[in-house]
Amino acid sequence: MSDTEFWEGYEIVLKNITILDHSIVPREKYHQSFEICKNIDPADTPFVAFSLFLNCKIWTGDKMLIKGLNKKNFKDFITTEDLFKDFLSKK
Repeated sequence: MSDTEFWEGYEIVLKNITILDHSIVPREKYHQSFEICKNIDPADTPFVAFSLFLNCKIWTGDKMLIKGLNKKNFKDFITTEDLFKDFLSKK
C-alpha cells in the first residue's frame, strides 16, 4: 500500500468513527455479551455488547477474539485485513 493509499484509508476510517458512552447499552446486552466472551477474553465484553445493541459489526484484528467468536458462531465482526481488502478492491 502506498503512502497515499494509507492516508486515504486513514481519513475514511477517522471520519466514520463515533465515540459512544457505554451506559447506553442495556444490561441484558452486557450479560449476553459476557456469556459469549467469558471463555475468550472478558475484556472484549463491551465491544460485543455494543455490537449486539447496535446490530453492527466489530472491527478487530484480535486473532484470539476472532477465533473464539467464530467457534461460538458469532459472525458480526470484520477484520482489519478484510477492511483493507475491501478498500483496495473499490479503487
